[in-house]
Amino acid sequence: MTLPWRGPEFDGDFPSLGWALLELYEEYLRIPSGPQAGEPFRLSDDQATFTVRFYAVDPAVDRLLYRRGARRRAKGTGKSPHLGAFAFGELVGDVVFDGWDANGEPVGRPRDSPWGQIAACSEDQTDNTYLALLEMLAESAAIDEFGIDAGVTRIQLTNRFGRIDPVTASAGSREGQPITSAVLDETHLWTPRNGGKRLAATLRRNLAKMNGRSIDSTNAYVRGQDSVAEATDRAWKRGEAGLLYDCIEAPAVDDLRDRRKLRKALAVAYTGAPWVDLDRLIDEIADPETTANDARRFYLNQPVDEDNTESWLDDLPTDTFARCAALELELPDSGCVMAWDMSLRHDSTAIATLGRQDDRIVARVRIFSRDTTGKIDFLAVRQHIRTEALAHQVTAIGYDPRYLEFEAQELADGGLPMEEFPQSAERMGPACGLLRSTIATQTLAHDGGAELAEHVARAVKRETDRGFTLSKGKSPGPIDGCIVLAMGVALLEMVSTLPAADIF
Repeated sequence: MTLPWRGPEFDGDFPSLGWALLELYEEYLRIPSGPQAGEPFRLSDDQATFTVRFYAVDPAVDRLLYRRGARRRAKGTGKSPHLGAFAFGELVGDVVFDGWDANGEPVGRPRDSPWGQIAACSEDQTDNTYLALLEMLAESAAIDEFGIDAGVTRIQLTNRFGRIDPVTASAGSREGQPITSAVLDETHLWTPRNGGKRLAATLRRNLAKMNGRSIDSTNAYVRGQDSVAEATDRAWKRGEAGLLYDCIEAPAVDDLRDRRKLRKALAVAYTGAPWVDLDRLIDEIADPETTANDARRFYLNQPVDEDNTESWLDDLPTDTFARCAALELELPDSGCVMAWDMSLRHDSTAIATLGRQDDRIVARVRIFSRDTTGKIDFLAVRQHIRTEALAHQVTAIGYDPRYLEFEAQELADGGLPMEEFPQSAERMGPACGLLRSTIATQTLAHDGGAELAEHVARAVKRETDRGFTLSKGKSPGPIDGCIVLAMGVALLEMVSTLPAADIF
């Protein structure tokens, strides 16, 4: 006969499998980066509280209370390592309720065939959590004790079935997979437009049939975009059963220039994250390139309305850019150009390779984002540029010297045709107009991808006396994937119409 729970020993006491998981994380995982890298991984009090609550057991029905959780937090509060720990615990930990022991404490057991997925809208986004977990497992005793084979494409158990996969494929290809846990990362970016809503629904259906569980992680969302993050917030507000919603939102600050009030508000938003330098955030918010909406979303964790600005493709059918995608895109072996751009906050960089194929411009875009250490892997970036330049006999690689002078000089010293392309209104006005024309007339063929679509869709016009350009400061996120397309079509036009000696 199963014994009941012992009952509360103090106000607010409840049974939970989470306490054992905290010990599991600390014993086997290591801090992935920063000054304490390599030391035992210990959740902050805030993260630990969520974990204990998420694995709470309802003694009235002998089952876990929550089927899914969501954490909405300000940027830099350590969401990725926490999610990595959750994925590890679901792989090897005692996460299935299995009754009560002789002392009336809950007992757990591992899942029989654990299959976890770390999902996002792009490969770079899945890297946030998946690569953090790989680093946390590096040289861990868990490798031998649990029989873990950890690689860049999957983590699996060698002594029985069990795996963790990073996934970005379309929702349809995920239908029916018997997964037992899922991380839904950066869900403020999961929208109907990029297939994120379908992917979330598919993952949750798959979890339901296996009695699995998921955690969403997000920054504050933009109202009206119908993102997964916004939908989850609505579900919590209407009292959806089995959802644990955890959010710390800063109090309102009318004037972001008031450093005293701003600092007090940031201290609330970053509760439980003592490692964050609030004065550094205040300086970032004061930067003229940081929009008020970005400051409130990413640092104060406050949902915002869309900026009252015009997207540069607003007057075209919403699927115009998507219809430019080519299932089988082949670049010419010669006569191509490349363009390279860095976002204002240096959180991503993009490289485009473009050439002509019959009556179309074909373009392949690669976007690199920060890794778990907060840095872009410029070694990989430079290698990608060299490989593309050699494969397609590139005649020019455009870049803005304000952002990439040192890196471009290194490539130029290696013999690559680096060409300055200052992003002035004089250069970018015609370039943006030309790109818009190729999209509108469907004479552009691109390699698709949700992240590139996001960069293009979020770009915002800045009107000038020479036409319009695209504003990085006004756009609600990085748009460097769009910028390199504009630079690239302009360079390609110059190469195609001018004698070689007069091109630059």
